[in-house]
Amino acid sequence: MSVNVYLINEENGMEIPLGGEGKYTLGRGPLVKITDKRVSRNHAILSVDDKGNVKLCPKHTNPFFHSSSVSGQFVTLERNIWHTLKDKDKISFLPNDLIYTIKIKLDKDNDTNDRFSDSSLISAVEKKDETTKSEFEENKTDKTSSEDLSKPVSKTLSEDDISSSISQSLDN
Repeated sequence: MSVNVYLINEENGMEIPLGGEGKYTLGRGPLVKITDKRVSRNHAILSVDDKGNVKLCPKHTNPFFHSSSVSGQFVTLERNIWHTLKDKDKISFLPNDLIYTIKIKLDKDNDTNDRFSDSSLISAVEKKDETTKSEFEENKTDKTSSEDLSKPVSKTLSEDDISSSISQSLDN
């Protein structure tokens, strides 16, 4: 499973990708793109583990604020204490200013399986698989001898054969 965390600036909608598992220093500077001098360069640390758990630890004397996606009310976070954040929670570097929404994206299967999450695509693949099986059954013969199987098969394909084969594959 992989995880990616983003901060979405509530003022302009800009999505800032933080990345996956690791610790990130949040504050004034290029990562979060904050220039306000009231925000420390090391205002807080955001920690992301491999299971998608996100925690925040305020580090500066200026307070840091959190609003859960459930309550909607900002509360001041205690300094040097780890606080758990959830997807769609909001954090604020200043009272009612510099507000960001937390976006947590979990990819349970890092493989190609997430490309096949659409049920219509899955049913189309299953339908194509059934068609291929029935065509195979129709073309299967018992005429093949073991002698025929031992002979090497060689066929040179022209560019037209290859192009035609690719076109047919893409059309299906």
